[in-house]
Amino acid sequence: MRFLLPALLLATVVAAPAAAEVAMFSQRNFQGARYALVTESANMNFSPRSIRVVPGEAWQICPRPFFGGDCRTITEPNAKLNLPRAFSGMVRSARPVASPNGAPPPAVKEAAPPAAAPKQPKPEPAKPEPKTSKEPKVEEPKADEPKPAA
Repeated sequence: MRFLLPALLLATVVAAPAAAEVAMFSQRNFQGARYALVTESANMNFSPRSIRVVPGEAWQICPRPFFGGDCRTITEPNAKLNLPRAFSGMVRSARPVASPNGAPPPAVKEAAPPAAAPKQPKPEPAKPEPKTSKEPKVEEPKADEPKPAA
């Protein structure tokens, strides 16, 4: 029993499928700024000069957001990536696709979206104070009342 729990944990880790991953680099030969994805990105903006995929996996890269345009499938590392003219040097969306051996892309658990902060009520604008004259108001006597003696 003492060794059963560690063995079960190890079996769970070994049996879990590896997450899909692609790494794009701003320089050739896998150098420079690195942009890595483990799940699809429908709207991104990166200019890769080299790209690396996990062996046995395939990723689709596209020149337009939301997987539009003449997309390319990457199945192996490419140290000197030359994108077609349609890309204008930019990858705008990417996603894992079925690998060359026909296996579907590995399941990737998506992270929960961040909780939105509660909206604060907008403060009401300050109401202008009524204008008052600095002189005291003197009421005029009515026609049927006698005028006070001064």
